[in-house]
Amino acid sequence: MQDTVDEVVAGSGLPLSIIIVGIGNADFDQMDLLDADDAPLFSKKLNRYASRDIVQFVPFREVKNDPYRLAKEVLAEVPNQLVSYFASMNIKPNPKRENDMGMNINNLMKNKMQQMMNQPANFFMSRKLFMI
Repeated sequence: MQDTVDEVVAGSGLPLSIIIVGIGNADFDQMDLLDADDAPLFSKKLNRYASRDIVQFVPFREVKNDPYRLAKEVLAEVPNQLVSYFASMNIKPNPKRENDMGMNINNLMKNKMQQMMNQPANFFMSRKLFMI
């Protein structure tokens, strides 16, 4: 187990998330230790604590009848793990750009809606307006 702890501590400075799903009715106390929600992991080999919590452990037996809860529990810590890695490396998000694809689609939709609002609802109405 200490070898595993050493490797997790060594990996805690990397862009890494470790997700463990415990299958069966075994005693998963050791996995809870790796999860490090209560106390940070310490590597005797490296003589240091993990710089970040990178392990998420979920006992399958607790979520086996609810696939949505399984997904939620398994992925629960990943966003914070990503943010904590970026913060540890002083990586800041790129500034929001006006010409992002989402903004372009939004503007296209607005323009299309405006065109539709200014046009007659059907062919016959457009012919009637054309003749007037």
